[in-house]
Amino acid sequence: MNQLKTYALMQESGVDFQTARRESGYGKVHDHGIGAQILKDLGLKKIKLLSNHPPRVAALDAFDLEIVETLSL
Repeated sequence: MNQLKTYALMQESGVDFQTARRESGYGKVHDHGIGAQILKDLGLKKIKLLSNHPPRVAALDAFDLEIVETLSL
């Protein structure tokens, strides 16, 4: 939702991405629970994470998902 607010601010106010991002809160709150639940429901136990950031292992531990490798984008 914050991503949509960010782009709306950029269009409506003519501000740059970083300014709009700060105003909308985009990128501050991460909820990995829904994605983790979907992966668990699909029967996955071990995953390769595509990310340029360190994994948030605690968010996935509750769903019995193991990150076996992190691949840079």
